[in-house]
Amino acid sequence: MTKTNYQVTPEEFVAAWETSETVDEVEQKLEKLARGKGTPPMAKDIILSRASTYRHSGINLKKMRRKHGRPIDVEALNRLIAKIGRGDSRKKKG
Repeated sequence: MTKTNYQVTPEEFVAAWETSETVDEVEQKLEKLARGKGTPPMAKDIILSRASTYRHSGINLKKMRRKHGRPIDVEALNRLIAKIGRGDSRKKKG
């Protein structure tokens, strides 16, 4: 599998991110940029990955509002993990 070169500079990415309200808007801006360059457009998962990488590198990208399709019941999921038996594996033994 070869890595796709989207030819989006860090400056272009940050400009698109910081001037957008949603990740969908970032995707649209980068798609327009890609058309102009004749390069493949970045998929949303690649955009989110790059944003995460930049943040971990210390770049202060703004946070985008997330769209949740359905709420996550954290307590119920943690109970399920405990029931399966993984809940004990994180406790210190000794």
